[in-house]
Amino acid sequence: LNLSSYKSWRSLAVVNYEVASLYRNDIDRNIEYQIQAIRAFVCSIKLSPDNNLLDALRFLTLWFESESDIVQEEIYKALETIPVSTWLHVIPQIIARLHIRDEAISDGVQYILTRIGNDHPYALIYHLAVSLKDEGYRRKAAQRLISNIDNIHHLVDDATFFSTELLRVAILWFESWYIGLEEVSRLYYVNHNIPLIFQKLEELHKDIDRGSQSEEEQLFEQTYGRDIHDAW
Repeated sequence: LNLSSYKSWRSLAVVNYEVASLYRNDIDRNIEYQIQAIRAFVCSIKLSPDNNLLDALRFLTLWFESESDIVQEEIYKALETIPVSTWLHVIPQIIARLHIRDEAISDGVQYILTRIGNDHPYALIYHLAVSLKDEGYRRKAAQRLISNIDNIHHLVDDATFFSTELLRVAILWFESWYIGLEEVSRLYYVNHNIPLIFQKLEELHKDIDRGSQSEEEQLFEQTYGRDIHDAW
């Protein structure tokens, strides 16, 4: 084994990675091969002259699929040594696990995303802006992450405002109400789902309650505002 060659470490990692999958029913041997695979992947990633996307994805697979505390401890140690730049190409895969309630995985996800956020904040802001729109645990996890990253809160706020304005400009009130009322009609005549109908209508009325902010919105409000208000 050439210890200075990332290709050698990659080959060793892949072998252990594949052998581990053969011993799913033998916990001790499965853990042993997983740990060997993790250590070899770390060496391959660190020695690779460019971003080692394939090895990073395999590493993530081991991380997120393993239920062993021993393996999770080994992964956490590895996360402390792998260059932050390695994770820039797999941010979507990591962010997708932001809501995981498993404490070991959750702490690792928070740790690596915090490192990314401190070194490369612009790589995270839109991912976090999307996560903040979630109503569940994912939103809380995103808020926790933002509190751990220096000087990113205002960037996320700016990104949220920017994306909201883009949507507002891209989808005019005429279009959103047309699409919305078609959806409401379908819910009534096909699904007979009254609660969801009111939910959809409330979403449409939020824009009206917010007030018009452009000439197009003012025109819509002048044309249909009274009828919408009387109907509601």
